[in-house]
Parts: sequence; structure tokens; C-alpha cells
Amino acid sequence: MGFGLPWALAGLLAVAIPILAHLLRRQKLPQQTLPTIAFLHRIHATRAARLRFVDLLLLVARVALVAALALAAAAPYRIVQSSLLDRQHALAIVFDDSLSMSAMEEGETLIERAAAVSMEQLRDLPEGSEVSVVLAGRPPRVWVRRRSEIDMIESAFAEIDARSTRAGALCDAVNAAVELLLESELADRRLLVLSDFTVGAGADECDWPARGIRVGFETVASSRPDNRRIASVEISGQREAPEGLVLDVRVTGPPTEEQQSIRLRQKGQETQRAPVRWSADQGEATLTIEPGTSDAVVELRLDPDDVLPADNVRGVLLGSDTVHVLLVDGDPHPDPRKRETAFLSHALGVAPRIGRSFAVETLDAQDLSESAIIRSDVVVLANATLDEKWLPLIQRFVGGGGSLWITAGDRINPRVYGSVLRELLPGRYTATRREERPVSLRSRALPELEQAAVTARTPISETALDAVVTARFDDGAPAMVEHRYRNGRVAMFATTIDDAWTDLPYQPVFVPFVLNALERLAGRTQDAVEPYASVSLPGSTSSQRIQVVTPTGRTVDLADADRVVFRDTGEIGAYRVLVNGVQGERFAFVVDAPAAESNLESLGPPAELGDTEGAAADATRGTERPLTPWLLLAAMVLLFGELWLRQIRRR
Repeated sequence: MGFGLPWALAGLLAVAIPILAHLLRRQKLPQQTLPTIAFLHRIHATRAARLRFVDLLLLVARVALVAALALAAAAPYRIVQSSLLDRQHALAIVFDDSLSMSAMEEGETLIERAAAVSMEQLRDLPEGSEVSVVLAGRPPRVWVRRRSEIDMIESAFAEIDARSTRAGALCDAVNAAVELLLESELADRRLLVLSDFTVGAGADECDWPARGIRVGFETVASSRPDNRRIASVEISGQREAPEGLVLDVRVTGPPTEEQQSIRLRQKGQETQRAPVRWSADQGEATLTIEPGTSDAVVELRLDPDDVLPADNVRGVLLGSDTVHVLLVDGDPHPDPRKRETAFLSHALGVAPRIGRSFAVETLDAQDLSESAIIRSDVVVLANATLDEKWLPLIQRFVGGGGSLWITAGDRINPRVYGSVLRELLPGRYTATRREERPVSLRSRALPELEQAAVTARTPISETALDAVVTARFDDGAPAMVEHRYRNGRVAMFATTIDDAWTDLPYQPVFVPFVLNALERLAGRTQDAVEPYASVSLPGSTSSQRIQVVTPTGRTVDLADADRVVFRDTGEIGAYRVLVNGVQGERFAFVVDAPAAESNLESLGPPAELGDTEGAAADATRGTERPLTPWLLLAAMVLLFGELWLRQIRRR
């Protein structure tokens, strides 16, 4: 027998209350015999004896009632001995299928070994028992839900990916398994956890069930935890420089007598190999990428493989700081110096000198193409009103993660922007007006903007609730308004980006103004994700075919949609995205191996729950049966008995 809340036993001290009240009532008051009632003494003596007996019963009932309630609050239980050979029970198996369990051990992975251990446990189950299986790789998944067919459960174990790359989510899986056990109508509930119990598992941080559920552990760990991994890659140099790009690779883990090397793979083909130079518990290697490469992403592999091959691969994004800008000129001119985008192009041309890199493409509005939009990070509509056929594509482009910057001018059509693209924009353009006197600009981020004078503008009204005004005119009206639309960003500028309506392009602040705006708009999402995380990509269209090439060379065609949530990210390495067969640099991404999973040293099960025997094979201990319902029933009986005795005493 035991107690779930032993501190509640302090409530037993309350039994002294009815005893003390009983003793106080028994104190006799001073008596004085009156001659007129002497004849009643005999009757009184008989009734007093009866009341003393009833009072004693009341005392016993009240003491027992208080004791029953105090014991019920302590959640008592008793151990019922049961044998697995003749008693059905509910078993939930938490199966760790994280990356560390993919380590090789005597020709098989730890996942395969754990599956064999699980099937041995299943064969010891009595007929009619319920089994649930929860996989503990991120995200946790209910693999089997409360089934009794052993053959079906064994086949489910055979379908577990033996070379999983997932991060660990043991604690979340334990919580899911406990919920499944609580759903069962069987009173004998048991939890079995199979894991290598490494640092990545985080078993010590889990909220283990304290009572009502038996917990057992099976440790399936590597006997050779000397694993190495590619920990980091630093990129230096420039694509167009004579020496090209330089990759400094750092490898962590214990050194090995066998010579190791780093292989560079570009578009699935090995192009270079460099030896690993070891010092203490860290290795280094240096590789170069030839000048002029157009690759958006490359892949590194540590050779030869060790006990955990998956973390010997690492994808590397090249030129991820380059912003691809498409300038759509709404007022083209034969003289490049007089084009609407002339000053903007010059500002972006000097950007690399101050630490930024922009890949700029300029098109006239009538020459716009779908492929040009898709391969860009930011599209700038400079005094341009597009044909309505392009507007759905622009909306899809921004919704899929691209950015749009619209600048005013005498060629824009406020009606088109105010109706067709109203949902997309952070505000609404109104009729253009000329200023009687020039107005200036105000910005907290760039105070120097006040030096610029504006002689005409297309006011922006009805700004969206989530819009941010990054610049204003000196009369308080918005000059630059931005907001997010789905995965992308949109900005509106109320005057021209050339010198037609303002002298801003002649001011020293013009270049910082342009670069700050494009940096905000082209803010990249995370390019490195963990295995099985989702990545938002543009979907295919009737004229644009979007494909993803995985690290193993598989090609996945994306569906026709505004955007696609791509979840086939279980392979570690570099993912290339093709637009009509051509590499779409801004969509490339990499999947990194979870760093915590590379440490294969087992810490063992949690210290406070050191039972390492299988929960299904342990027949020596019994099952906890709560006694609280019986105590509450006894309390109810005692309460009614106390009321009945009080009625008798009053007669």
C-alpha cells in the first residue's frame, strides 16, 4: 500500500477536533437538587445511560468520518499482484527514431535493433492486451493506436525508417503515450521507452508519470560512440575574384588513424577533394570554388563514413547575401541616363563597394516575363502600370516570399492599384498633385532625407492596419509605406525614384535610402532547416515548371498553386530548385543534421526512474489500485450514520 499525496496525511490531526468537543461536553456543571423534581431522578438516570451510549457512537462516527476524508485526500492505493501470463494490460511503447538511433552497430542500425527488442516484448503479452506505439523523432507520431493484433503491430515496426534523420522529441512522445494509456479501459497500464538516452534525447527533462502507470526502459545504445561530423563552414572571397570562393570546413569529433577527406559536390557531381588536418578533437579542411560559378548551393561530404553517416553531409548556400532585383521601367528612354530606373541602377551599382551585393536586371514594362519575376527577390515597379495579365502572377510572387516596391510617377494608374491589387498593397494611391511649394521628407532612420525637396506626389491613403510608415512628408502624410503580405513584403513610395518630381537622387542620402529599403524588403527567411521541417516555395503554373532536386538526386515536381508547403525534407544536404530546368538561386535551401544528435554517448535512463527492465516483461510487481473511491463511499455512509444518531439523541 502507498499514498500518492503522503503530505495530505497531516489532515489526520483533525480527528482531535470531535474528540476535544466530546470531552468538553462531558464536563459536569454545578448541580443543585430541588425538592419539586426529586421524583424524576430515576427516569433521568435511565435516559442518561442511553445518551452516553449514543454520544459514544457519535464520537466514533465523527472520528471515522474525518479520518476517511483525510485518507482520501492522500490518494491511497494498494498493490495488486498480477502475472503477465494471465492478465491483460495496456502497453504504450515510446520508440526513439531520432538521428542518433541511426548509428550503425554490428551491421544494423540501432533503430533496427530496437525494433527487434520491441517485437520480443510483444510476444510476452497476454491475449487481449492493447498496444500503442509512439515514435519519438520530431515531430512525434502515433504509429500504432491501441491495437491488439500482434502481427499488425510487428509489421508496423518493420515499416519504421531505419535511417531516420529526425531531431529528438522524446518528452513530447512520452506525453502522447501517457494520453493513449489514459484512454484505455484496462486498469493495468505500462509505459516502455526504447532509446539510446543520449544528450539529444533529453530524458531527464521529461515529465514522467508518478503513479498509476508503470514505467520501464530499454537502453539501445552504440558501443562505439566516436562519431565525427561537419560542424561548420565559413565562406570567404567573391564569386568573380580570381581566387573564387574559399570554404573553410571544421570537423568535430575524435581523430582517426584513417586519413579522412572532404569531398565537394556541385549539382550532384564530385568536383574537388581536400584532406582533413587534425589537431586534438578538431579537424580542418579548405576547398575552393572556381570563379564565375552559378551554383546557388553545394554539398560537402566527410569521407569515409563513420558509425553515423548522416551527419557527415552538409549543404552550403553560396552567395546567399546577394539580392536579385528586377527593375521594371515604366518610362523607358533610348538614352539610359534618362530612363526611370537610371538613378536606381546607379545606386545598386555602387552597393558592392559598401558591403552589399545586388544582381540587377532591368526590363521595360512591355518586355516583362514570368521567368524574370520568379527568379527575383525584389521586383521594383518604377512608374509602371502593368498589364492586368501580370497582376495575378505578382500576387503569387509576393505570397510565395518575394517582395514588391512600387514607386509613383505620371504613368501609374491608381485605379488598377486600388482595385485589382488592393489586398496586396499597404495603402491606396490617389490622384497625383503638384505642390505649390516643395515639401521635404522625414524619417527617423535617415534624418538626412529632409534635405530632399519634392515638387509632386501621388498621395497614399487608407493605409492597412499592419502598415508601417517608414518615411513621411513634412505635412505628416505618408511618403513610404510597407507591410507584409503572406510570406512576402510590399512597399509603396509616393513620389518618383528619378528626378522628375524630386531632387532626392542628387542627395548623398539617396544610396542609403535605396539600400535600406531593399534590405528590408529582401529580408530572407531561414535558409537552413532541420529534417522534415516545411519550406514555402512557389507552385508551378501553366508556363512555369517548378522542381526540387533533393540531395540524393530525386526530382520532385511541385503542384500548381500560389505557393506550396514542401515537406519532403528528410534527406540531409543541399536542395536545388529549378524553374523551367534553370536553377532558381533564391529558392535553394539546405537541411542540416541536428547537432545534438551527433553525440552518441549514452547517459542511461533518468536516475530517479532507474528501472531498466522492460515494462512488458516484468511480472514481479503488481498494479496500483486506488482506494480513494472506497474511502469516499465510507465517508458518505458515516455521514448518514452521524445524522441518524443525532436524530436518535434528540428523541
